[in-house]
Amino acid sequence: MSNILNVIVIAAHPDEPEIYAGAISALYAEMGHRVKFVTLTDGCCGHHEMCGEELIARRKQEADEAAKHLGVLEYVVLPIPDGELMPTPEVRKEVIRQIRGWEADIVITFHPDGPGHVDNRNAGKIVRDAADFVAKVPNAVPEVPSLKKSPIFLLMPDYAARAAYSPDIVIDAGSVIEKKLRACDAHASLIL
Repeated sequence: MSNILNVIVIAAHPDEPEIYAGAISALYAEMGHRVKFVTLTDGCCGHHEMCGEELIARRKQEADEAAKHLGVLEYVVLPIPDGELMPTPEVRKEVIRQIRGWEADIVITFHPDGPGHVDNRNAGKIVRDAADFVAKVPNAVPEVPSLKKSPIFLLMPDYAARAAYSPDIVIDAGSVIEKKLRACDAHASLIL
């Protein structure tokens, strides 16, 4: 049995894995664990002037740069338009593929309920719905072998939920805060 954990952070938009889970990801990476980011949309609405393929390419480039600062091994951006994420069977199957393909021990995603961006809530719903299939239903998405055990699923609230949210787990991120800030800073298109 290996002591190396496979961690996957699944969010809605490029930049959110860094903002919401960048510190914990950097901590895991520093400990020698494998970390992957997946965003379920392409971020095409994430700028006040730039748009289309130019913006999608720029956000992917920024995401890859951010990953380097955190020690993230892989950053996948799915080609679903920003603002159009829906909990469909097709998206759920892709999430199952991503979790199984990474052989995830830990899955970090948005909480499926509460206030905030509809894409963030839907990301949480999709992962919640996929969770039952990852290990227990090998004939769902049979091209990727099911996991032998279900991963641990950790939920992060959208910022809009801060007033009503009480965390169950708090982790000191002081030792990696500079890495997280550099990763967030890599998303320069969001502040132009």
